[in-house]
Amino acid sequence: ACHGVAQAQDAGTLDRIARTKTISIGYREDEVPFAYKAADGTATGYTVELCNDIAEHVRQVLKLDTININYVIATPASRFLLVKSGKIDLECSATTNNAERREQVSFSYPHFITATRFVAKKSSDVKHIKDLAGRTVASTTGTVNIEQLQTINRANNLNISVMLARQNSDGF
Repeated sequence: ACHGVAQAQDAGTLDRIARTKTISIGYREDEVPFAYKAADGTATGYTVELCNDIAEHVRQVLKLDTININYVIATPASRFLLVKSGKIDLECSATTNNAERREQVSFSYPHFITATRFVAKKSSDVKHIKDLAGRTVASTTGTVNIEQLQTINRANNLNISVMLARQNSDGF
């Protein structure tokens, strides 16, 4: 999975940013270390810093004396809708870049590479995906992980019950 910064496809986005001197950045509340809400309520994290750098570059290109950043909470289920509707200009989180998603939004160059993993209590003795047979697994809605899990579940008749979580922290 490649992390990408989805960009609004609206051709008037830069004109609106120039006019309002405001850019809206979507971020996740609980995706440490990428994007999360700090104890003081501010948006922070690796991808938030990258988006802040992009916002500064946009300010320079548009020759603005200042640019205001409007941080908007984006969940895995809402992030693409927020970009497509223009409610956010950039989405800053660990978002999988695949062909289906590229039909909806644009992505930056990859700057983080990972793979799907699962966690379980050590005492559960879960070491392989087949060890999840007959168990309940939580996965975050709006992610590719659910599709991957369901595909493996069906192909191997594992009878895994999938519980949908709104955010990563809810899954834990």
